Amino acid sequence: MASKEIGPRKTDHSTIHTNIESAKHCLDLAREQLLFKHFDDCIKTCEKGIVKAKLEYNGSPDIVEALCIVGIQAYAELNHWQQVLPYVQNVYTSIEECPFRVVQLCVLLHAKVEEYSQCYAIASIWLKDVKNQNDPDYLTLVELYIINVLVPRQQCNLIEPFVEACPGLNYEQRKMLCNNYKNFEFKSSSNLENPEHEYNAKGEIIKEQSPNIVKDTWLIEVIKNIKFAIFGSAPLYSFKLIKMTIIAVCLYLVTIGHQRGFLTTNFSKVGILFQGMVKVFKSLFGPVSYTMR
Repeated sequence: MASKEIGPRKTDHSTIHTNIESAKHCLDLAREQLLFKHFDDCIKTCEKGIVKAKLEYNGSPDIVEALCIVGIQAYAELNHWQQVLPYVQNVYTSIEECPFRVVQLCVLLHAKVEEYSQCYAIASIWLKDVKNQNDPDYLTLVELYIINVLVPRQQCNLIEPFVEACPGLNYEQRKMLCNNYKNFEFKSSSNLENPEHEYNAKGEIIKEQSPNIVKDTWLIEVIKNIKFAIFGSAPLYSFKLIKMTIIAVCLYLVTIGHQRGFLTTNFSKVGILFQGMVKVFKSLFGPVSYTMR
């Protein structure tokens, strides 16, 4: 009796080992197919590998997760984002059973295509499930939803209700999230009033920008045309003539800039414009002394 029981166990163990190796091979192949843009083949390979991995005891969750993620990426590359949720639910039965990385990718994908109702459904289902409330990435998913769904839509007033509906957050985490993104709401409104500042995702100023008038290609073309019209192919240029040209171009740009909205009610920008003009002329007119007197 004992020998008969041991035999099948050895056979089962051997079969399981073969399935694991086959699933790992499928994962390597699927990654290669994704890299070379064979997306349909990649999805089929992922599905085959998932079946093999699930034959192992406890389903080899790491391999299943990796294969599922590669499959999601292949669907995204094909722009078949509608098929992602059915694919994921076929792998994990329900959203609640999905690991964090799979849910994260689903939320980001649907946010990218502006399917915000799907983002809310996916995030809410996963966050409200009891066993996920102890997941170390629980807070990360809450922030992910806020940053990628609520903030881009300027729905900062919905942050507090969303945070309060997340049972896995403690009091300090709720307070931190609400305070952080209320602060963002204030700074983002300031950003609209002051477009010369660039803000990061938390609303902090990360770069002060000067007016980009001199960077416009149309400005460079104007100067080049004036240079050709006035100086032609002369090798040396008169300083007085250059100075007069700069002033003339500045006056022209003040007029155009006012029409484009660059200089409205802010004449201090004329000085910045003039300094920029000098730099551009230095680069265009060759080795001439431009010390302004």
